[in-house]
Amino acid sequence: MPCGFDLRLLNEPKLARELDEQALAIFQRLYEGDNVYVAVCIANLALDLGQVGEVERALELEEQALAMFQRLFEGDNVYVAGTTAHIAADLREAGEDERARELEEQALAMRRRLYEGDHPDTARSMNNLAADLRRAGEDERARELDEQALAMLQRLYEGDHPDTAKSMSNLAIDLQRAREDERARELDEQAEAMRQRLAEG
Repeated sequence: MPCGFDLRLLNEPKLARELDEQALAIFQRLYEGDNVYVAVCIANLALDLGQVGEVERALELEEQALAMFQRLFEGDNVYVAGTTAHIAADLREAGEDERARELEEQALAMRRRLYEGDHPDTARSMNNLAADLRRAGEDERARELDEQALAMLQRLYEGDHPDTAKSMSNLAIDLQRAREDERARELDEQAEAMRQRLAEG
């Protein structure tokens, strides 16, 4: 499907947005009513807008995409889980921490049902929810989730990986808040060394 996904990865948000707008217009002409291609394009365009700071408009589109996905698919679905997590991220950005947390809880629960065992999306939701819990002062549960996420990522990826480094840094924050300064410092150093190796490679 035409979309600006690769251009987002290459930090070309303006061109990605133009392509996603074109793709959405094409699919809306081709399909009346609810359609998975239309919903995906709406969600992609929302990502483009969020990347350039248009969070309010991004949220509107993500809510539209989520409603369409929920009408198209009954029960648990990867599109529903992913869009729910994206809405949570934008709400977090907008300072709506409580609603962000609620949606991230939903996304994590759905991803755990969708994916047996280890999965990158499950680990990502764990890390995001842990951040929400830290902001709410629930340090113990945040640490548990960050520990689970890091262990999962280390099983998923052999050697260095950006998600693993980020997860190490998240757990280091938990350890620092628990005044386990030495272990927090060790993890931070490991994460920084991993990032440097990734940058050099």
